[in-house]
Amino acid sequence: MSQRRPFVDPNSEELDYDWLVDELIPIAKLLLVFGVVGAFLSLLAASMRPGTVQQLIAYAAQFVFSLGGFVTLLYVIVRALQINEALEAGTVGRGTDPKAGSETVERTRIDVESGDRTDELGDGAQTEPTGDDDTDHEEELSDTEDRQ
Repeated sequence: MSQRRPFVDPNSEELDYDWLVDELIPIAKLLLVFGVVGAFLSLLAASMRPGTVQQLIAYAAQFVFSLGGFVTLLYVIVRALQINEALEAGTVGRGTDPKAGSETVERTRIDVESGDRTDELGDGAQTEPTGDDDTDHEEELSDTEDRQ
């Protein structure tokens, strides 16, 4: 049994650039957030007169940069494990949804103008939310009624 490689289209054996970009965007956002905060603190420290406060702000900027690197690295490791798990199970075409944890899902794209969701093949099939959360809400309501 041949194992699938991540970021490679199994049909054409070429890089799947859409999947690659889908995985790079959250990483770029993480780096951007920590980079902006760290750069702001660095500029603030550079604009101050030398002293204890300036040193504390400079140390805080270095801490933010280090924390950003750590969080990003942790995210990359967790995503790599999720993708590997999904590829080994053969339950995923293009990876897992980062918001779904280790659970695998079929990726969908949302048409921005109409808000319609289509499956990855682009055949226009509409997908609807499952509505699993409604049962939890109903159970909570019945529990509160029982208590009264």
